[in-house]
Amino acid sequence: MVFQSGFCRQRRHGCGLLGPEDHIVSDELNHASIIDGCRLSKAKIHVFPHKDAAAAEKILADLDSSPGASC
Repeated sequence: MVFQSGFCRQRRHGCGLLGPEDHIVSDELNHASIIDGCRLSKAKIHVFPHKDAAAAEKILADLDSSPGASC
């Protein structure tokens, strides 16, 4: 599939691949097109401070240990 811009690709993939039962872990300084794609997907969005790998790992660990987490 070919898209005319990165913006179109982000919007399409965010909506098509993820849904309300999914989680997105996102850097706070992601481009607006990525943020729009995340919002349109209706997935739960978890934002971490820019380039803070430890904070991203903590979000992932919390999600992994939350009730109902699956492999």
